[in-house]
Amino acid sequence: MRVLLVPLLAIIILLISWCDSQDPSTLTPTIIHFCDKKSNPCGSRGTCQEKRTGNRCKCQKGWMGIKCQRPCQDVYRSCERWKEEDRCSWAHVISPWFEDNCAQSCETCAADLNNQLQVPLAPILEPLAWLVGQWETTSSSKNHFPIPMLGPYTETMDIRLTAVPMFDRPPLNFSSRATTTNGQGDVHVNVGFITSKPFDEDTGFIDVDKPKEGDDLVALEMNSNTGINTIEEGIMKGMVLKLNATFNFAYYGMEQRTFKSVGYLSLIVYRR
Repeated sequence: MRVLLVPLLAIIILLISWCDSQDPSTLTPTIIHFCDKKSNPCGSRGTCQEKRTGNRCKCQKGWMGIKCQRPCQDVYRSCERWKEEDRCSWAHVISPWFEDNCAQSCETCAADLNNQLQVPLAPILEPLAWLVGQWETTSSSKNHFPIPMLGPYTETMDIRLTAVPMFDRPPLNFSSRATTTNGQGDVHVNVGFITSKPFDEDTGFIDVDKPKEGDDLVALEMNSNTGINTIEEGIMKGMVLKLNATFNFAYYGMEQRTFKSVGYLSLIVYRR
């Protein structure tokens, strides 16, 4: 036990020395304000309250969030358990994370059970809310990502909300289906998810030497029935996404074996 205490004590001393050596101006806690008390952008449903951890809207019954436009409800399925662990109380002096994501359990808003979404939108995904829904396009060429089609095609893309069970960066579910229009019968199906990392993000940690301005980051991970996995990363400015492919992997040249179960399920195993 004594042998372990010596290196542990040394590590603690080094951390304290490092913190003392830092310029306080470079240690910046991220404080995100949802409203400004002077302009009160909480709409007709609420008023702006000044808080040390970030201004928030005090909304009427059934509403919460920026401009009081979101139904009052928990985002994470673990909120009731976190409430039992008293995280709503001891954490609010450090960060408003639990108040924002577990507003119903933490009683920062009054819920209206007749006015709730089937799958709530996480606050961190609000900048991507405009993307949720179904999108369609028609192309007169065969150019298609990640590989070309056999002719002109139509494509439908679905962006959906997904439930978040516990601590995790909540994603948006992504799926697309492209079908040729020249009778070739070529169909490309892609499934995956979209994640975001806003520049102004409350992580609960102090940022060292963080610049005053930066980009909101977005990533798309996608699997295709063509045998290609891709990761696209980029930035979001307003309602424009700029993505570049940073990773792709093809499952070509793999041996395929299909196992039939006693029922109706089948398992396909690929082997190099």
